Amino acid sequence: MPPNEFTYIFKLLFILYIQDFSSWISVLIIIILILLSALLSGSEVAIFGLSNSQKKKLKEENSKNSEQILKLLSEPKKLLATILIGNNLVNVAIVIISSLVLKDVFSNYSFSPILNFVIQVILVTFLILLFGEVIPKVYANNYNINFSKLMAFPLTILKIVFKPLSRLLISSTSIIDKKIDKKIEVLNPNELGHALDLTKDSGVKVITNDGEEFQGQITFISASADEMMHTFDIEISIPNPLRKIKDGQTAKVIVSATPEPAHIVPLSILRLDEAGNIGVRVVNKDNLVEFYRVEIIQDTEKGVWVSGLPFNSRIITVGQDYVNNNEKVDIAIDYRL
Repeated sequence: MPPNEFTYIFKLLFILYIQDFSSWISVLIIIILILLSALLSGSEVAIFGLSNSQKKKLKEENSKNSEQILKLLSEPKKLLATILIGNNLVNVAIVIISSLVLKDVFSNYSFSPILNFVIQVILVTFLILLFGEVIPKVYANNYNINFSKLMAFPLTILKIVFKPLSRLLISSTSIIDKKIDKKIEVLNPNELGHALDLTKDSGVKVITNDGEEFQGQITFISASADEMMHTFDIEISIPNPLRKIKDGQTAKVIVSATPEPAHIVPLSILRLDEAGNIGVRVVNKDNLVEFYRVEIIQDTEKGVWVSGLPFNSRIITVGQDYVNNNEKVDIAIDYRL
């Protein structure tokens, strides 16, 4: 590349030689659009990143701003569609206007086509990612309540403005959502409650990204899965008297549960007793039929993990509907299970 070309790039990046007033206006518009992109990107992280305790705090505030945030969260799909539509429109506008400005600048210099591509595409993309995505999302993650309050009213207005487009977007993705929902295995709230009971005594270990280790306790597991992410919110309380844990830190959580004996059985052998309790029929040492109530721990592709059976159990897998309690039977062991 000729030395003069480096000089031209330097002038372009650090001086931004622009001839007329209209180009300066275009640059000002680009700066405003990047700011809007930053606000929209950050609002997605801030609002959807609110924890249950923060949502509870917003309810207790009972302010108009807090009510707007909670109302937006009550329709997460519409909110996400509004943010995505607004952010994409802004980013497209940035690309179009910046291309016109750079084309005007390049008209004064004879750059190679490759250099034109690098500056017009890669440079603009880098600026959008850095100032319109990365920096605002990091900030919003650390100050999500303040950021949410800042964007609550603008997003409420945009939600009304983009209502026809967001409806179209949501309806077009509903078919995909239905197919995905069938493939996703969602844990039963009873199973999560059981997991909470298992960790009450042992607690959890939290390792932050800087290597510090802390002992915590699971204090909350949501009763229903998130409508969009299909995940359950779990909150962990950790004493932090020395303030070593900072806002925005990532961490690895290790849950140590108390070992519990369990059996894996085919789902098809589970039965209900007269009181409606789930259980299985087994044959005791005297070859008499007994019904044992069980608790489902986990449902897997290979079978169901259940607790409540004796360690050594002879479970009836075939013909359990043709026998009654205390009935003496002849057995044939199936060693394939």
